[in-house]
Amino acid sequence: MEPIPPFTAPPPLTLSSTAPKTHQDLDVIVTHFNNVQSANVDGFNSIITGLNNIIEILNPLAADLRALMPEMGLQSMRLYNSTTSTLAPLKYPPGIVPTAGGPLPLTRGELETLSGDAADAAIAALRAAYVPGLYPAAADLSAPGRVSHLAHYLGVY
Repeated sequence: MEPIPPFTAPPPLTLSSTAPKTHQDLDVIVTHFNNVQSANVDGFNSIITGLNNIIEILNPLAADLRALMPEMGLQSMRLYNSTTSTLAPLKYPPGIVPTAGGPLPLTRGELETLSGDAADAAIAALRAAYVPGLYPAAADLSAPGRVSHLAHYLGVY
């Protein structure tokens, strides 16, 4: 969000020197009006300053929420995969469709028997599809570690 600009007051009320004075207190009234107007402008600007402070606090929170949204979108996939049987098909992020003979395991049972190289191929396929939340640097893990890395991402365990 963008900061709110300060409030600017309209020009002060003035009387023309040629204006007839119908009341001797007219100058006092005009001065009082201008003082109240100035106080209102100061009050508005205090409120605007407070709102801008709130905006400064909310902007990082909004960025954090935007960063969490892709991960949150994966939770239903992970919940399903965490409770599926070894023969049931695995769910993948939206737009990812595994195919027989492709790099992505079709079932939990296939996932659990992957080699490290096959896990690397599956992770690479998911990264190539710009899948959010895939944890980085699986390559330095052992073969079972890379399979575990993929399984953890999918929510299997």
